[in-house]
Parts: sequence; structure tokens; C-alpha cells
Amino acid sequence: MRGQGPGVRGLGPGARGQRAFAVLLVLLLLAPAARASTPWGIIGGTVARLWHGTTQFPGAAVRNWRVTVPVVAVAGALILFGDTRISDQIQSPGLERASRNWSNRGLLVIEPAFALTTAAIEDHCLFCPSTGKFALTAITTEGYATAVVQVLKYSAGRERPFTAGDGDGGFNEGGTSFPSGHAIGAFSLAALLAQHDPQATWANRFGYLLAGSIGVARVTGKEHFPSDVLVGGTLGVLLGRCALACPKN
Repeated sequence: MRGQGPGVRGLGPGARGQRAFAVLLVLLLLAPAARASTPWGIIGGTVARLWHGTTQFPGAAVRNWRVTVPVVAVAGALILFGDTRISDQIQSPGLERASRNWSNRGLLVIEPAFALTTAAIEDHCLFCPSTGKFALTAITTEGYATAVVQVLKYSAGRERPFTAGDGDGGFNEGGTSFPSGHAIGAFSLAALLAQHDPQATWANRFGYLLAGSIGVARVTGKEHFPSDVLVGGTLGVLLGRCALACPKN
């Protein structure tokens, strides 16, 4: 029903707990594989790069205006004219349920499994230093992205499409729609994988395709508006690249 809250529709407390447990389990299993440097060194270095990149974001946005301006323009147009119209076209409860299930499984299971398997194939070994470092970097980036998106969500306060009686996407109304956490998580992982082996063109494209399908499913599941996914996906790509490419200070 349209009146169900975010805990029922999206990732409820139980699902979030399972995700946290899964992240911890992977961390414990794969941390010893990163023999080239200590696990905490990898985590600390990744956080330092992400934090420095975040503080430098305003200047980077100005320097890369060819990307920033189109994204801001499209997101603004969607918020003003397109979001609610697109969301209102979705009137199938079955499609909504299937989309929510796919987006959750895609983010929590399918894309991480694909990324880790692909990284292991590219490294020709599962328990190798480079694969372990990739896993730790990915987990750290996902945690950082989750923190960032929560701050943005509660700052924007945008209503979700399924809000009972008033799913018009209003801002500063206590919602948690903007931006999409699924999109930022999926695209940050896809961006990390693309940097692990830039020559693996088809694998990298498929990683982005998976992330894009997760984002689309958040719209067809009436969890997010298109602009939520666009902004979340853009931030995810930036964080994923920054986790490896940004300087630490």
C-alpha cells in the first residue's frame, strides 16, 4: 500500500542489520588477504582520500563544470517538472514489489558478488593482496557513502513517492528520499571496479549497467524520484573514483 513507511518499503532495521553483519564478515575474512599493507592502513587511507575529496568538492565542481552544469540542470528540471509525473505513471503494485526486491538484492548481494568475483578474476587469485585491498576499499567506501547520504537525506527532508496522501516530493517535509542511497552505493562500487582494471571494458560496463538497473528499480518501486537517483548515482561515481584517485591531503 502507498501508506507503508520507509522501514517496510525499503531497507528496514532487520535488513540494515544483516547488511552490517555481512560487511563485518567480509571484512574479517578478507582483511588478512591485504598483506601489502595493514587493513587499518588501507581503511584509514581510503577515508582520508574520501574526506579530502569531499572538502574539495565545491572547487572540483567549478573546475569540472562541463559535468556539473548538465547534472544540476537535469536534476533541477526533473524536480520542477518531471519527478512526480514520471512517478505517477507507475501504478502496478506487482512492479513496485518486484522492483524493491531487485534493488535490495542487487545492492546487497548481486553487485558486490559480481565486483568481488570480477576483481579476483582480474587478479587471477581470490586471496591475493590486491583483491583483499579492493574488498577493504570497497567496504570503506560504502560505509563512507552511507554516512554522506544520510546527512544529505535528513538535510533535504524530501518526501518519498509512496508517502500516503502527499507523495509529491516536497523538500523540508521530513522525508528521506533525496538522494538515493541505493544509487550512491551501487555506482560507487561500479566506479571502484572500473578503476581496478581499466582495461576490462566489458566487465566495467556491466558493473555500471547493474548499478543503473538498481537505480531504475528504485524509481519503478516508488522508493525514489528520478532526480534522487541521478544525484545519488553522480555522487557515487565521484566517491568511487575519489577512494583511489584523490590525494590524502
